[in-house]
Amino acid sequence: MTTLFHQLPVQPPLPYTIYYDSLSAIKMTENPVQHERTKHIEVDYRFTRDQVLDGKLKVQHISTTLQLADPFTKALPVHTFIDLISKLNLKSIHA
Repeated sequence: MTTLFHQLPVQPPLPYTIYYDSLSAIKMTENPVQHERTKHIEVDYRFTRDQVLDGKLKVQHISTTLQLADPFTKALPVHTFIDLISKLNLKSIHA
């Protein structure tokens, strides 16, 4: 996002806000201490944590029922999928 904003004549809104529906993931971004249980966590979590500590990124909790990215990232029950897609104002091309 930073690269995109630098290419456009737009001042980036800092800090960027990322919405997670996992409270444990949020806690990991806030805690700079690496515990034995988090050794398997990939580089992106460490990068996110460093960005939070530098004040470039803000992480906020969002309820799973409001997480609009879920239809694009995971399998969902049909009623949940339809509900989230309708919130995005997406329509079926077959309807």
